[in-house]
Amino acid sequence: MAVFAVLSAVAGVGLGWLTALAGSVKIINWLTVPTGAANLIHALGRNFFTFDFYTLLRITRFIGILIIAMSLPLLWWRFRRDDRAVLAGIAWSMLIVVLFVPAALPWYYSWPLAIVAPLAQSRPAIAAIAGFSTWVMVIFKPDGSHGMYSWLHVGLATAFALLAWYSLYRVPEPAAPRDATEPAQ
Repeated sequence: MAVFAVLSAVAGVGLGWLTALAGSVKIINWLTVPTGAANLIHALGRNFFTFDFYTLLRITRFIGILIIAMSLPLLWWRFRRDDRAVLAGIAWSMLIVVLFVPAALPWYYSWPLAIVAPLAQSRPAIAAIAGFSTWVMVIFKPDGSHGMYSWLHVGLATAFALLAWYSLYRVPEPAAPRDATEPAQ
């Protein structure tokens, strides 16, 4: 931490930006399980019970942090045996963090995709990664904002993602290479 503080001071940025990290809790979208659960519980339960949405949101987000804290050591233990398993464990860990962190933006989902992409060995897996990657890219507008609050934009991003997935999924697997000793037919 001391090295980080010194380098921040040398760069002229100081540590004041750390307080801005708390601003991410202001993000209330449906991309994380805790925030989505709070929105769903509030939408379904507000006609039957009286409760404050923000209190519910704090509770569901706290539960999400507990899930992360419990899952990461278990994933480490499960995927520690070899390099390929470690990469799979890293991808699962990143996915758990992105799913259960208090707030996320669409591009956060590119982190586990970047780790899992080299592990994909089948056409359906590659197609799924292409579809998810396309959705993450298309959900953003050219100015950098996202279109998640527009059903039209979400629908277009989903349509392009399905098109990317299907265009790779329907292509047959390449034929296995022939043995060099086999005669050509």
